[in-house]
Amino acid sequence: MATITITLDSTQAQRLQSAFSKQFDLRDADQNPRIATMADIKQHLVRELRAIVQLQERKGAEDTIVSAPFDPA
Repeated sequence: MATITITLDSTQAQRLQSAFSKQFDLRDADQNPRIATMADIKQHLVRELRAIVQLQERKGAEDTIVSAPFDPA
C-alpha cells in the first residue's frame, strides 16, 4: 500500500488548522467555532482525492462510450 505523508512544523500546522476551520466553518456541539483537527483535515483530503479519481474515471468511461462507432444501417 502506498502512503502519503505531509510534514508540517508547528507554525504551518496552526495555519492549516486555522484555514480549514474558517473555510468549513467548523463548530462544536454548542455551535461555537472550533479549530480543525488533523483528523478533520485528513478526512477532507481523502474525500477530495477520492472525488478527483472518480471524476477522471467517469470522464474516461464517457469518452469511451462517446467515441464508440454508431453506424445504423
